[in-house]
Amino acid sequence: MFTTQITQLDCKQDDPSHIDCVQTVHYRHTKTEGVHTASVYGTLQMDEPTQQYTPFSQLTQAQVMQWCNFDSVAIEAALDAQLQEMKTPSVIGKPAPWGQS
Repeated sequence: MFTTQITQLDCKQDDPSHIDCVQTVHYRHTKTEGVHTASVYGTLQMDEPTQQYTPFSQLTQAQVMQWCNFDSVAIEAALDAQLQEMKTPSVIGKPAPWGQS
């Protein structure tokens, strides 16, 4: 299952006309298949507010997701690659063959 969460909103505090204006959106994309979970965390910097400024208390998750304009196809493909690597690793760590009892 593929999900996207907005985990935090960093808000400017120094503009009296736009109190709590969102400056940075923190997000996490996650995909789970069986026992494996792949995840990507990131941040996006927002532009300065426009005349359509929405007060913080009136923001919706759908509105913030629209601002972010995520490329879900590319993100899910990257998570699928992580999951495939978990299932069939191309590199594994092994202890050195010397000094073992």
